[in-house]
Amino acid sequence: SVSAFNGTCVGATGNLTSVLVANCTLSDATFGVIVAAGARVCVERSLLHRLREAGVVAMGNGSLAELEGNTIDGTKSKKGMLGISVTEGARAVGVANEAFACGRAALSVAGNGSFASMTHGEVRGPGEYGAMVSNQGRAVVRKCKVSKLDYGTVVMDSGTHLWVKDCDFSGGNKKDVFAGIQGILHLNETTHVGDGVE
Repeated sequence: SVSAFNGTCVGATGNLTSVLVANCTLSDATFGVIVAAGARVCVERSLLHRLREAGVVAMGNGSLAELEGNTIDGTKSKKGMLGISVTEGARAVGVANEAFACGRAALSVAGNGSFASMTHGEVRGPGEYGAMVSNQGRAVVRKCKVSKLDYGTVVMDSGTHLWVKDCDFSGGNKKDVFAGIQGILHLNETTHVGDGVE
């Protein structure tokens, strides 16, 4: 268990840095994990909770966050919390992660060259967005279940792409998907209910 009041539980920076976090509890901090400046962090089977800003932040070209089997619990975090944030050309790849009550978004991808791929995950509200992609970011979401959010997914800004394949939005979202100004949303084999696409 790692706690870091007003700080970061695990931080990695530099392109020769590689960190494995497995079977841990990361809590009571501003950020659970930050990976920057080309570093690589792998987080497996861990619980991230009571975090003020974000569970995992990947930022900078060449930075990579690999996430498998984790739970990001935002129930005791501030309203604008992000589960996973990918910016400034970083990448994140996730399998079988669960995020709930992340106030702003479970996944945020922003910035040219930023990319995230999430598979076999689950996102539950309350919260605004399951996946939010902006500022020329790109993301792929496959075989995920998204429920009880204001919007299941959102894409914003020119050059922004979000691919959604074989996902289930049948869990009571106010709107399942939203494509903002000039964002491109690709849907394939995805279940919609309620108000569907806006």
